Formats: sequence, C-alpha cells, structure tokens
Amino acid sequence: MTTPSSNHPSPYTSLPEEMSEQDWRNIVSLLLLRVKELEARLRAVEKHRSEVLERVPVEEQAPATPL
Repeated sequence: MTTPSSNHPSPYTSLPEEMSEQDWRNIVSLLLLRVKELEARLRAVEKHRSEVLERVPVEEQAPATPL
C-alpha cells in the first residue's frame, strides 16, 4: 500500500480551518436532508419490489440457490 506524498495531502484528512461552526452546521443539515431523501427513495423502491413479488406466482420466482 502506498502512502500519499507529503506535498499532496489528502482532502479527507485536512479540514479547512477557515470554516466556522455555522458552516459545519449548515453542511450537516444538508447531509441529513439528503439522507432523508435517500431513505424515502429506498422505501419506495422496497415497497414497489414487494408489490411486484406479490404479483408473481411462486413457481415463477427464482428458486433459492442450494448451498
């Protein structure tokens, strides 16, 4: 595994010092909003998938793979 060269620090390890606490609060709020959006989309996909599976007869569903 290679180590990053010292003149190119990783953007993930060096945090911008000029950002205020309010900036961080805003970022966290936006991320939480995005998480809620993604959770809602995931629930919609799971609901749709379960509705589709209910309509497919059992014999047409893919059988479980034996161990």
